[in-house]
Amino acid sequence: MKDRLHILPAKALTAFSMVLGFLPLFLLAGVHFLPHDRGIWFLLPSLSLTWGILGYCLPKRIRLPFALVGSAGLIAAAFLLTPAYGFPGPFIPVIPCIALLVAMPSAWGRPAWDEWPLPMWIAGILVHLVSRFFQDMIQTAGVKMILDMGFVLYLFCFLTMMNRQGLRSGMHGSQKAPAVMRRRNQLLLLALFIPAALAACWGVLGRLLDELWHWIGRLIGNAVSWLMSLLESDQIAMVEGPMGMPQQNLGGLMEAEGEKSMFSQIIEIVFIVMASILALAALIVFIWFLGKKFLALIDLIKQRLRRFAAASAEDYVDEAESTLDMDEQAKLLRAKIKKAFSRPRQIPWDELDGRARVRRLYQQFLQKKPQVRGLTAREALHQEKKYSQAQAASFADLYEKARYSRHDIAAEAADQLRRQVK
Repeated sequence: MKDRLHILPAKALTAFSMVLGFLPLFLLAGVHFLPHDRGIWFLLPSLSLTWGILGYCLPKRIRLPFALVGSAGLIAAAFLLTPAYGFPGPFIPVIPCIALLVAMPSAWGRPAWDEWPLPMWIAGILVHLVSRFFQDMIQTAGVKMILDMGFVLYLFCFLTMMNRQGLRSGMHGSQKAPAVMRRRNQLLLLALFIPAALAACWGVLGRLLDELWHWIGRLIGNAVSWLMSLLESDQIAMVEGPMGMPQQNLGGLMEAEGEKSMFSQIIEIVFIVMASILALAALIVFIWFLGKKFLALIDLIKQRLRRFAAASAEDYVDEAESTLDMDEQAKLLRAKIKKAFSRPRQIPWDELDGRARVRRLYQQFLQKKPQVRGLTAREALHQEKKYSQAQAASFADLYEKARYSRHDIAAEAADQLRRQVK
């Protein structure tokens, strides 16, 4: 259970990636069939995602029944909405949610970031692209920004998946790349993806910056108007207060103002000029600060890239072989042809010693299960469902003894193992 909780965030992120990938299906189905219940558009996929993630914490044999229970709950919710929208309206948005729930149990059994096959990731990208043909519906429902942000996040998850699988395939059979290399690759991915995402969302960012600029302008204008209202009032006077102390009479500030004096007009122009100069200076300082930080970020990325390249090349050995030696190439070609047409003679079982017999048994196991070649013998054997835990442990112990030690193994022990695993 502790191992499951440790890997739960990665599993939850990959499940959330599929929700982002097929987000247009969830939203467009809700917009068309449940037009007046905006909350349900997001509630149905959110509940499906949460239910599926909870199923990962359960034992393997209970995950599928647990997903089916969640699917039954979604169908019941659709029945409750039928009187308001008619049949089959509420059932259409439920279909992709049920498909997501049913697909999760089998996905949880695969390694992290390998839960969903590549065609499924590509299908998510195609769904987002096809949804662009429904711009009128998206604009009317007001979900365009949500779909755009979902597409950007989905692309980031897709690139992360490709990065992790590329690292895993480059480990020559190891299940996981070193933590330092994974962090470096993730930082590089972020450094390259964030500018691209900002460029893709520049329309939204431009509108936000434009609104911010107008808000700052209105704020400065209101401040100048308030200051000028104080100077323009001719009702401010000094009167006698308690104990003979002078104080200001501000009662005339709320009354109607008279014609502006020459002095107040000059002061107003001075304030406007000063405010403009201060705003321009603040803008220049802000741009200078951003430029300085951007250059520092570029230098940091360059340093990271150099370190990553140096660390990746530490254990690399360049093996070059000349291909111009025609005699050597001819020998290799003859050897390949001879090997292709000749059938190697296998040593009979009775002529092998105990160590060789155990190793042959494991080679036969790998021929039947080629997908476990990247695992250790103990991991591969314990994943075989037709072996009991005792059989898998006995097989792994004998193979490790035959493979990694110089101790002799009795032929009878190898024969007994052969009878157990056949």
